Parts: sequence; structure tokens; C-alpha cells
Amino acid sequence: MKLSKEEVKELFEQRTEEYLLNYNTTLQELKERTLKLFDEKNNPIILEKYLELIYGLNSDILEILEEKN
Repeated sequence: MKLSKEEVKELFEQRTEEYLLNYNTTLQELKERTLKLFDEKNNPIILEKYLELIYGLNSDILEILEEKN
């Protein structure tokens, strides 16, 4: 069963909310906090971990889409 554009958007919103609820933040706030922490600590691992989170979110969404299609 192929998903509609609206279903894909809904899935993205749902998965994003699930991830961000764990951090009690919004995606923009998470990005800002990450950059602030990076400025304070000057540790590139901080940015790497943020990107891993975003990549993980994207991978989960793609996996779900592949299962439904």
C-alpha cells in the first residue's frame, strides 16, 4: 500500500514528536541547545551526536515508509 503525501507528513510529525518528547524540546530548541553546548565545550562530538539523532530519525521514517510500500 503506497502512502499519500499527507500520510508521509503525518508519519514524519509523529516520529519527530516521539523523539523530541524524550528530550522535552522542539527541534529548533534542540539545535540551538546543541550549538550553545558546542560553543561552551568546543567538542565536535556534540555536533556529531546531534547529527546521529537527526539521521536516526530520518532512517526510522524511511524504514517505516519502506515497510508500508
